[in-house]
Amino acid sequence: TWGALEMHFRPARGDKTGIYRRKAALAFATAVEQELAAKVFSRFREGAARTTNLPELAEEALDTKSPDLEVLAKFILEKYPYNKHSLTLGETEYILTRCGKSPMLLFQELHSWVARNYPRLLEKVGTLRDVVDFRNPAAHGNAPRRTPEEIARYCMELIESISSARSE
Repeated sequence: TWGALEMHFRPARGDKTGIYRRKAALAFATAVEQELAAKVFSRFREGAARTTNLPELAEEALDTKSPDLEVLAKFILEKYPYNKHSLTLGETEYILTRCGKSPMLLFQELHSWVARNYPRLLEKVGTLRDVVDFRNPAAHGNAPRRTPEEIARYCMELIESISSARSE
């Protein structure tokens, strides 16, 4: 809400226009992070664990010591630090980008589940990279390629794709 107010209704004057637009876009990015954590990844962990051998796949992934799978596996098994914290925006982007391309069973399970429940989200994964880069360019080594207005629009599209979920 704050991002929408800042982006659309606050009259910025002079040199502060860019600052307000950036802060608004960052608020939108935080909303995307929270929506992905609560509505996609937490639901996947809860729902898929009831219907598949997800915990066993996660344990196998940890046993193989695959750096690609470690974050997702620890999240599913609620191992430190994911027993107290959600995935970050960057982690969700990393996982969603790889899950459709990987032959690893854990990623395939996630991809199938997201395709069934959030099909429009998979179409928007490419824009998620821009949101991640915009939110924390120093950590990701990329200068933002998009304007705050573009990022806000991408975030609204991502949130809409999450909100239009099919029933599990």
